Amino acid sequence: MSLRKIIQSPLLTGKWYRRLGWFLVALASLIVIFKPQNPSFRGDLNLQSTGLETYPQRLLISAIDLDLPVFKVRLKDGQWPVSENGVSYLIDSGSLGQAGKAIFYGHNRTQLLGSLKLVREKDLIEIKDAEGVVWPYEVMQILTVSPQEIEVLKATEEPTLVVYTCAGFLDRQRLVVLAKLKKV
Repeated sequence: MSLRKIIQSPLLTGKWYRRLGWFLVALASLIVIFKPQNPSFRGDLNLQSTGLETYPQRLLISAIDLDLPVFKVRLKDGQWPVSENGVSYLIDSGSLGQAGKAIFYGHNRTQLLGSLKLVREKDLIEIKDAEGVVWPYEVMQILTVSPQEIEVLKATEEPTLVVYTCAGFLDRQRLVVLAKLKKV
């Protein structure tokens, strides 16, 4: 079939074609107006520094073939700095192996935490620290929450790992993976 016949076909002429054009313009406008967000939460966590001597260096999830560098970050005026090259570790959150929640987060991009949605309960998440110690955590819960549901990040009595990224249309939600320290 020639290009001329394709262009003149009934599917590409008339109201249907114009409606599709207007739909694409509207969709592009929405994306520009409501650009994807940084993976942050809104609210006060009342965090205090962990005082760690050694920090996490790598986040590994073998079930989804993920191995990422970890970068230390600290909240600045309510803003959540996000690494463009790995996972951010909120140094004012919990320490590995200690009571509380150690919070890791990153962008929902293919080379970063884009495959986090494939993690399942009972999967293993490992955090390797600067001394080479590997901290194994077992996934116990997977949630999708709004950025206002900050209670999902608040400290607990058990050593808990939080790994999260953006989710949903235009990144308006957070995919949160909670894991407990695995006894070895």
